[in-house]
Amino acid sequence: VVTTSPKISVSEWYKGTPPNCEDFYFLKVQLLDDNDCVLSEFSTDIIRTTENWERLTHIFEGYPKGVRKIKWEHGGKDVEHWGGNYGARVSGSRLCIEMPQVDGITKYITKRALTDILPFSSTFNTGYGSSMWINGNIVNKNKWFHIGYQDPQPSFILKDSLKTRIRISFKN
Repeated sequence: VVTTSPKISVSEWYKGTPPNCEDFYFLKVQLLDDNDCVLSEFSTDIIRTTENWERLTHIFEGYPKGVRKIKWEHGGKDVEHWGGNYGARVSGSRLCIEMPQVDGITKYITKRALTDILPFSSTFNTGYGSSMWINGNIVNKNKWFHIGYQDPQPSFILKDSLKTRIRISFKN
């Protein structure tokens, strides 16, 4: 449930199909409320395609609060009226909602020492970031937030009643 009006961007690539690549293509995206009433809409006229891939992008901004659904409709038509898989080709459809920074759960939970539980292990993941990497490969270049990825964060309140030596390891 989105209670603000974050930027919402939509984009996709399109092109015509040979032999005559001047096919027809359209895109229509609607932001809907609980009752399927349109809060904002982007719609192209019929676009004449070419033999080259072209990207269409639109950013929704300043629309009314209360978006609960996004309706995406796109398509095309072959100018030769051939049967089969002819007409506009569509690829790489993308919907991106730019959510505001959200505080992690540690803001709402009282800090306490975790060093009573040994060994303590954490990847120190705070649940949000400016990009995401998995096994040394970038899988998302955009800002992200996922509370399910958040690890327990140490409070750095060290209990030293047992004179325990603390070792930090960056190995798995």
